[in-house]
Amino acid sequence: MTSCPVPGFWVSSSLDDDGRGRNREQETDEQREAREAREQLREQIQQTLKEAGIAGRIVASRNDIVLTGGQSGWRDLTMDTLPTDVTVTVRRIDYDVMNSRLSDGEDVTVEVNLEHNFAEGPIPLYNTIAEIPGTELPDEVVIVSGHLDTWDGPGTQGTQDNGTGCSTAMEAARLLMAAGAKPKRTIKFILWSAEEQGLLGSQAYVDGLSDAEKANISAAFIEDGGTNYSGGVSCIASMESMLAEAIAPVQEAFPDLPMSLNVRERMSRFGGSDHAPFVRAGIPGFFFMETGSGGAEGADYGFIHHTQHDIMRYAVPEYLVQSAVCSAVLAYNLACADTLLPRELPEEEEEEEAAPAEPEVAWVPIKGGPVAGNWVGHVVRQENMSDTSFTMIFEMGENGQVHGTVTSDYIGTRPISKGHYNADTAEFHFEIATEGGAIVYDAKVNGQTMAGKLGMQDAFSFEFEAKHAIEAMTGAAAGPAGGG
Repeated sequence: MTSCPVPGFWVSSSLDDDGRGRNREQETDEQREAREAREQLREQIQQTLKEAGIAGRIVASRNDIVLTGGQSGWRDLTMDTLPTDVTVTVRRIDYDVMNSRLSDGEDVTVEVNLEHNFAEGPIPLYNTIAEIPGTELPDEVVIVSGHLDTWDGPGTQGTQDNGTGCSTAMEAARLLMAAGAKPKRTIKFILWSAEEQGLLGSQAYVDGLSDAEKANISAAFIEDGGTNYSGGVSCIASMESMLAEAIAPVQEAFPDLPMSLNVRERMSRFGGSDHAPFVRAGIPGFFFMETGSGGAEGADYGFIHHTQHDIMRYAVPEYLVQSAVCSAVLAYNLACADTLLPRELPEEEEEEEAAPAEPEVAWVPIKGGPVAGNWVGHVVRQENMSDTSFTMIFEMGENGQVHGTVTSDYIGTRPISKGHYNADTAEFHFEIATEGGAIVYDAKVNGQTMAGKLGMQDAFSFEFEAKHAIEAMTGAAAGPAGGG
């Protein structure tokens, strides 16, 4: 196989691994010997390829989705530790075609753009800010925002993450200016930088505020849920009536696109988008709950998010119109309200901090159990959409405790926390920590299968299914494929 512009010997390498994720403590002698033989053979092959001086590897994605987001560990890279090995990921269908032609003795030429540019940091970045000054209370502020950066990938346009959010924020500004709006408070329209690198733009903005400036922000809204429409926000009870009044005109204008308020005891301090730094600073920050089909042509959020499918083709115009109108109306009504949006009381935070910690329960492992072992799971997609898979390894302890890991291409391998299986109800709960917040899994276990939901508070929620590895290996979905 040859490649332009990098000629040389290229190796096609599937990512499939029948032994991936298996609980080694439950291996039979035959399985252990087979695994060790595979590992030894793999090491020999890798050493041979290294000595041969291959130009690089072409690997297949686990389905027809190619992930464009940062790979595990990228934040720890320096100019001295940048990888030198070249690996190109292609769609599974393209990989299979190449391998088929190679098996038939044909030459295969692959053209790949391998140009990458790196620069020594720190690199200055800037948020883009515009405003409509308040006529009576210019120091008090309502913020409407999206994030300007996106993961660059093969053919992607950054439409869903976060072109839709930026465009609706800008359209909200245009609508208010065209209407000649004169809000009492200042409305700021902000496009954040470096959200994908860890909310850097929004965090720097919040860190740069004085205590007085923080106290004068009524609310900060982020539109970052893809091409769905704005379905509402999560809030605490003291905010409910004011927010309900502010969004009422939007619900009246779009009766077929209902909105709701999710009232919670506390505002979430976590989340994978730019509302989180505001909430952690005690400022009301909101991530619009995105509702709808997820994208045109039946493409759901997971099919598009951080993949080659993040293109304008899947944007839903009527959803974007509703989102822009929602941002404009909500911001204007709050900017003209009699008071700032209520906040959580400091004493509530003190009470929460002073609450005694729950006693730690000793971990006493047991042999086997309803969820023990290896599981192969996938996020449920709509018809004709590719599934995103992951593997899970669990060990059970006394009192329903569960330890283990979740492995996927999105998150790498992560340990679970708060794992608990209720034997009376067959309900299984656990969480994994990520840079953006905790991903929570809740499932019902039925013998060799489980089904439920996984999600991050105020960010996303998906249904998922999983099979115990023994059953999964014998079914149609053979092999614990990765994904996330």
